Amino acid sequence: MKLTFLYNPACEMRRVKYKFLIVMKLTAILLLIGAMHLSAASYSQKISVSRRNTTLETVFQDIKQQTGYLFFYSEEVNVNRVKIHVALKNVPLSEALSAVLEQQGLTFNIINNTIVIRNQIGNKTLESIKNNFVEISGQVTDSKTRQPMPGVNVSLKSNSNIRTQTNAAGEFRIAAQPEDVLLFTYVGYQVKEVKVGEKKFLNIELEDEVTQMNDVVITRLSNHKKR
Repeated sequence: MKLTFLYNPACEMRRVKYKFLIVMKLTAILLLIGAMHLSAASYSQKISVSRRNTTLETVFQDIKQQTGYLFFYSEEVNVNRVKIHVALKNVPLSEALSAVLEQQGLTFNIINNTIVIRNQIGNKTLESIKNNFVEISGQVTDSKTRQPMPGVNVSLKSNSNIRTQTNAAGEFRIAAQPEDVLLFTYVGYQVKEVKVGEKKFLNIELEDEVTQMNDVVITRLSNHKKR
């Protein structure tokens, strides 16, 4: 008996297509899982930035170097409008961005590996924020000696991440709004709070902490023998 085997090309093509579809589905699932892990890892990344008298553009470059993320913003977002002071150490990415952008009237969204910066929409318009946000300068001196005090910590009470220190001449510069309150701290001196108001230059005097001590009177008694 002679057997004859017939080859059906159509059946073979269907099997190839079926295997191809399975591979494509598995690939899509793996890519989705990878994207989810990448997104979660991006929010858990720690950021460390220490800059004085710098711009947002420079801070963005620091974050880009540490995370590999790109920044995108339109011409309406002015990243060089004012000088800022940033001191962040091991802070999550989202928290770092919020701290840096909050006082600038900006907000952000993270899409894949891109951080999109846009103007914040709220009760205050962008124009009012531009007008209110000014650079405050001043000098800190000792209330008794009238000598300049270097190394005094100056920060915003509402956001301690925005801070600076006085230089050798006791001078400082910091970006703030009229309603902000500045904190001046130095070891051995009383903490001082000053509302910015309409002044562009502040003369600050710090008083040392006085430790009150009760007067102690010591009386020495001695016996003298008569000769």
